[in-house]
Amino acid sequence: ARPGLEDLRLLDPAGHEVPFVFTFPAPAVAPTTRAAANFRVTLTDSTTVLLLETGTATPLDSIVLATPAPALLKAARLEISRDGERWETLADRAALFRQFGAEHLRFDLSRHIASHVRVTIDDSRSRPVPFTGATLQLAGSSPPEVTAPFAVRLVRREEFAGESVLTLDLGGA
Repeated sequence: ARPGLEDLRLLDPAGHEVPFVFTFPAPAVAPTTRAAANFRVTLTDSTTVLLLETGTATPLDSIVLATPAPALLKAARLEISRDGERWETLADRAALFRQFGAEHLRFDLSRHIASHVRVTIDDSRSRPVPFTGATLQLAGSSPPEVTAPFAVRLVRREEFAGESVLTLDLGGA
C-alpha cells in the first residue's frame, strides 16, 4: 500500500468494494509559553492590581509573574474571567515570595479558560514592589484515547504484478 493508503480497497465476500475510513489520532500538542497579550498595573492605597488579557481561548496551565524585586513576601488573590466583567476567584491569600534564593511567583490555573486574569496583591504590610509582566503556560493536548482493538485474521494473500491482494476476516457478519 502507498504511505497515504489511497490505494487500499476493502471488498465484501461478494467482491464489491465497501466504503471505509481510517482515522489516525491527532498528535499531542506540547504546552507552550507566551507573554500576556496585555499587562496593566494599578496601584491603590493598599493593593497592587495586575490585569492581564490572555489573548487566547486555549486552556491555561499556569501564570508566572515577573518582578525585578530582589526580595518580596506578599499575599495575593487570583481571579479569572471569560469576559472581563464576571470574575471567579481561584486563589485567595496565596503567598508570593522571593527570598534567600527561593521564589514562588506562579499560580496554577488548572486548565481554566480565561480571556482576563486579575491578581490583587496585598501591600498593607509592606511597600509595593514592581511587576513588569507575566508569562502564560498554555495547556497542551494529549491524543484521544485509543478505541478497543478488534481481531483481524489474514485469510489469503495473493501477489500480482504491481498489486497485492489480502483477504481479511474482520469478524463481522
